[in-house]
Amino acid sequence: MKLFLILCSNTNSLFIFFSGILTPLIALISVYIAYQQYVINKNMLKHDSYKLKRDSYDRRYHIFQIIKEFPVKMYENGNIEPEEWNNFKAQINERKFLFDKGTNKFLEDLINKAFEMHQSYDFTRNPNNLKTQEMDQELAKYQELARYFKNLKYNIEDEFIKYLSLDL
Repeated sequence: MKLFLILCSNTNSLFIFFSGILTPLIALISVYIAYQQYVINKNMLKHDSYKLKRDSYDRRYHIFQIIKEFPVKMYENGNIEPEEWNNFKAQINERKFLFDKGTNKFLEDLINKAFEMHQSYDFTRNPNNLKTQEMDQELAKYQELARYFKNLKYNIEDEFIKYLSLDL
């Protein structure tokens, strides 16, 4: 108490005392504010990263659902009409940006095999254009592609399982 009275009696001493305490106090407050901003930004980055993964998951899952139905249609119908074909390709066009090269190659092969199956279907439906040997080759090709799509309708999840997780 005596020290306080001595300091209060001399305002110059009081000013020096508080200015000496004020500088470290401001520094501590600044460090605390900077730390709080760091924690907030770190949490926001985690949230943004999760949101980005969630958005990517939603888009991938949508494309996966479309692709999953495709082999079933190809196998059950034995063909795909040009309108359905164009609709399918338009719906999965975003795939190039969402999947890696291996999966995109798998999808390109799927599209090419579907086109081959469509051609074989057309050839076998118009036997006047083909000789017996060619007809047998086209039928064998068509049957092979039908088996491919039959097997694919049960196994297509294996190709996409790594994309259907939020742990990416």
